[in-house]
Amino acid sequence: MADLAVIQKQVEFYFSDSNFRRDKFLKAETEKNADRFVPFSVLFTFKKLQALTTDPEVLASALEKSTVVELNEDRTALRRLQAALSNDDATKRTVAFSGLGVLPPSIDEVNASFNIDTVGYTRVVKAAGRFFGVVHVEFKDEATADAVLADKSITIVGRSPKKIRLSAYLALSHDDKRDFEKGIQALLKATGVPADATFQDTVSALEGLWEDDRDKKPLVNFFEDLHELNLLYSQVSAATEALAYFDAHPVEVLGTKLSFELVSDESAIAGRPRKDSKKRKADAAGERKYVAITAIGKAVRVLDVKDLVVQALGASSVRVPFIEFQTGASLAKINCTDNTQATAVFDALSKLSPVPQLGGKTPQFHFLTVGEEPAVEVDYDNGLVVKLTGVPSDVSRDVVKEKLNDILGETGVVAFIKFQLGQTEALLRVDVVAAATKLVELITAGDVTVKDQKIGAAEILTGDEEKAFWLDAEASRRARYAQSDSNKRQRQVEFGGRGGRGGRGGRGGGRGGGRHSTETMSQSPTISRTPPRMETTTKKEKRKKGRPKKLNAQQQRRLYRTSTNEILSAAKLNDQLDLDLHKSTVTRYLRSNNKFEFIKMKKAPKLTPMHMLRRKEWASEMVDYGTEKWSSVVFSDEKKWNLDGPDGLKSYWHCVGRDVKTVFSRQNGGGSLMVWGGIWADGTTRLAFVEGTQTAQDYIYTLGEFMLPAAQLRFGTDFVFQQDNASIHTANATKAFLDEQGVVVMDWPALSPDLNPIENIWGYLVEQVYAGGKQYDTKEELKASIMRHWNSLEVSYLQTLIFSMKSRCLSVVAANGMTTKY
Repeated sequence: MADLAVIQKQVEFYFSDSNFRRDKFLKAETEKNADRFVPFSVLFTFKKLQALTTDPEVLASALEKSTVVELNEDRTALRRLQAALSNDDATKRTVAFSGLGVLPPSIDEVNASFNIDTVGYTRVVKAAGRFFGVVHVEFKDEATADAVLADKSITIVGRSPKKIRLSAYLALSHDDKRDFEKGIQALLKATGVPADATFQDTVSALEGLWEDDRDKKPLVNFFEDLHELNLLYSQVSAATEALAYFDAHPVEVLGTKLSFELVSDESAIAGRPRKDSKKRKADAAGERKYVAITAIGKAVRVLDVKDLVVQALGASSVRVPFIEFQTGASLAKINCTDNTQATAVFDALSKLSPVPQLGGKTPQFHFLTVGEEPAVEVDYDNGLVVKLTGVPSDVSRDVVKEKLNDILGETGVVAFIKFQLGQTEALLRVDVVAAATKLVELITAGDVTVKDQKIGAAEILTGDEEKAFWLDAEASRRARYAQSDSNKRQRQVEFGGRGGRGGRGGRGGGRGGGRHSTETMSQSPTISRTPPRMETTTKKEKRKKGRPKKLNAQQQRRLYRTSTNEILSAAKLNDQLDLDLHKSTVTRYLRSNNKFEFIKMKKAPKLTPMHMLRRKEWASEMVDYGTEKWSSVVFSDEKKWNLDGPDGLKSYWHCVGRDVKTVFSRQNGGGSLMVWGGIWADGTTRLAFVEGTQTAQDYIYTLGEFMLPAAQLRFGTDFVFQQDNASIHTANATKAFLDEQGVVVMDWPALSPDLNPIENIWGYLVEQVYAGGKQYDTKEELKASIMRHWNSLEVSYLQTLIFSMKSRCLSVVAANGMTTKY
């Protein structure tokens, strides 16, 4: 049994000011109960605590004398003694360290450099999921931070880092922050570089230094105007080693021998030449400005706003700045590189004549200081927002939403609900006025119960209350957009995104449906499209020489009749008619008859050269990952399911002159389900049916309830988790949760559904769930069908898909990163 003091220390860390202020998951768990108690069952999902104990009695005994948390009467839950967080400035107690290389250290490796009793919180800083040599360590008091800053002997993972107090770091300019993050503590300087030398000339002359070890490559800065070359190092020892190499292997650039000087003085390094920054800088005069556009009508796209700015700037030399706008929003922000550009853009927009229009409205232009927000007017339909009071406080938002949608039936849908456990009031938005009216009538009549408890009352919001709801919704949407857009490396380019949650470039129609129908697209250019000649023969006539026809006249008629009346691919036609032919032969017969053409709509992720390079690099690295390792990877993904059938349009042989085949669809889409699932080589998770627009906190709940229990039951802690790069997957809160749980997350290339075997599972399920053009009347019917087919997946099929990962990687490499057949 673990030491009780160790258990106490670990739990107290979870609820300490340093960790709790950052831990969104724990905060959310605390807010679920009015008395703020967090059940032990939640804490036992944390990896580090699991390793110490999962016995409630042991945990309770360890925390009896804690000064940070207290137990409930049943000794089954705990909470912070102090509900409010302290108001002290943690940045003054935090020291930032840089120059720690490119391989991220573990938190324990960082803490090993200090007295662990003085450390409050440690953060390994990453940008876009990549470590760049910086960690932050928050100490329990400023005196300890002062001592650490003064101690020049401190090393972390064998490196001597640069140090600065976090509060001082935050006050630095943008360029000075980037300079600190590089951790430059030494440089080798060479002057007298030939005037006609290029940067590539200098790099080519230096390559011998890192030819055998890329870790020896420094940052190279070449200043043509100064004829000076600087090699920047985060460790003095590395610079000294490089200087010795150059002494033994002289460097020549265009026939001129370079002589290097070692510079390690801090002030001299700070005073070195710099490249002109391409980043935004605050004007020396003061605060930076930006331009805002309000009063934007509906259905306006970012390209419409950009066209307006381009029109205003005309032939001027001012470049078009970055425009922050989300389709459907009523506010656009134009972020400029400096105040001169901001002023020019504002003046140009204000002088537009005739007065411009955006979505049928006259836009308003504002010249503001960064941080200021303009007043926003929101267009909205009246009568769609309902306020509920007397809601049972012990039920979840999803339960309430599901119940209300059930009673609404075909009248409408509850599209959004704002409610949390412990509250008794809720705000919800429906899609049509009739749905709001029906809800109010039923609740007022006392006909709506949730878990055998009646909802007290309901009213449709009007006036200022209704307007406040829509303004809050607009602000929340802008905040979500800004957060998802903050990491440009992970933001997906326009027209090259996921193709919608029902799609993934063909997932809506199912990768299964696509993998059969696309096979008929590859045709020989020599095949004639001329209708076959119809000849008559008698028994007395000789048979023509040559290969006999595969189909007789009767079989051909059956083929053409079936293709006219049903929606089938060539492979499916062959199976259904028992023709015993290759699919290409069926295709040949159909193409030879000019009455038929193959109609297909295909979606696919648009890959940029950078996407393809990243996919190829990843596949090259993972091609030898090994079957055993792939067997312990949990692959995950979401899939949208519609009552009316798949999102994708199914391919089929169409008879020209007949009406195009359609499937029925209901007003407002008829309803859909969003499903999350996970698979591995010999099993699956439970399916999670999620509602509404998902946030990072919603996704964390899904992982905690559906992924972690299943994966830990199968693998313990020895598994790797795969997910794509959706914004809620890569959000800081999600990363923090997975880090806390000790989950290793696989680095995954963007726009790579063909590398994920669960996509084939979705395609297979689409075929089964919508077999024969099946459509569903209720979500419960659709849900039951999905679960039935998911639970019947065979291990042999899962293993076939998981063990195909090497082939998938080889295919991506062979295709130079382009989309593959998978």
